[in-house]
Amino acid sequence: MDELKNFEIIQTYTPYSGLLSIYFIESHLISEDKSIEISLDSKDSSISNLIKIHQEEFKSYFINIYKFNLNPSLVDRKNIKYTHINKMIEIKIILTQNKCIFKSINLVDLENDTFLGNLKFSEYKWYLGMKYQPPINALLTDLEIINYYISTLITKENKHKSDLCYGALINYGINLLNNGYKYDFNLFILIYINAYYNEKENMIQKILDTFDIDKIIINNNSSLSYLDELENIYRNQYYHIEKLENKSVIYVIKFYTIYIYFLNILNQKEKLSNFLYELIDNNKYDKLILPKLFYQNIFHFIKH
Repeated sequence: MDELKNFEIIQTYTPYSGLLSIYFIESHLISEDKSIEISLDSKDSSISNLIKIHQEEFKSYFINIYKFNLNPSLVDRKNIKYTHINKMIEIKIILTQNKCIFKSINLVDLENDTFLGNLKFSEYKWYLGMKYQPPINALLTDLEIINYYISTLITKENKHKSDLCYGALINYGINLLNNGYKYDFNLFILIYINAYYNEKENMIQKILDTFDIDKIIINNNSSLSYLDELENIYRNQYYHIEKLENKSVIYVIKFYTIYIYFLNILNQKEKLSNFLYELIDNNKYDKLILPKLFYQNIFHFIKH
C-alpha cells in the first residue's frame, strides 16, 4: 500500500467552453511610464490577448485597466486549486522595468470572469543577494477600484449591467465587503445599487447577506447621487423581495434598514418621515415591520 502514497488524485473537471475575461489594474508614477512594460507569462498557453482598455491620471499616477483572455480548456489540470465553491488557477502577470522583472501571482476563477485589484508586484532578486523594489503604485481604495471598473465596463467595453461580466464584478465587490472588518458605507451602497441590475445568481440576497450595521464606516462624503436609485429600488420593493430565495423577516428588515440608514445619514427628514408612514400597517411580509425596524436601528441613529 505504500506505493499508493505517491499517487495524486485529480478531481473530475469539465472545463468551461469558451474564453473568460480577466481584468486587473496596474498603476505607476507618470514620470516612469516609458520605462514600464506589462506582459503575461509566455510559458502559459491558457492566457493571451493582453490589452490596455483604459488609462487615466490620478494625482501623479497613471491608472491602467488591463484585460486578457483565459482559455480553461488549455489549463494544466494538475495546477487547478479546488475550493468549496469554485475552481481556481494561479496566473502570473509580469512588470518589466530597466531589465528588472517583477511578478504578480494571482488566483483567477476557471468558470467566471475575474476582477483583480490594483496589482502588487514582488521584488526582483538579482545576483549576490541584490534586490530591487517594484515601481511605486497608487494607493487606491476599494471604492475607487470598483468605480474604475464600473466606468470602464460601461464606457469602454459597452457592457450592460445585466451581463454576466458585470455580475462577476458585483461578486468581486461583495467579496471585498465580506473580507473587511469594517467597510465604507459608500462602497456598500454602490455595490448594493448595482446588484439590483443583475438578477443572476441571486445577487440581491448576496448583498443583503453582507449588510452589518456594526461594520459600517460613515464618511462625510456620502453622496446624494445614490438617492434616486435607492428610491427606485424602494418603489419596486415587492418585485425585488419576491426575487429572494429566502423571504424571512431578517432580509425584509435589512432591505428597509439600508434605505432608512441612508436617508438618516443625508438628513433627508421629510423623505424618512414619509417612508416610515408608508410602512405603518402596510407591509405584505410583516405587519409589525415598523416596530421591528425601530428596535433594530434607533440606537444606531442616536450614535451617529
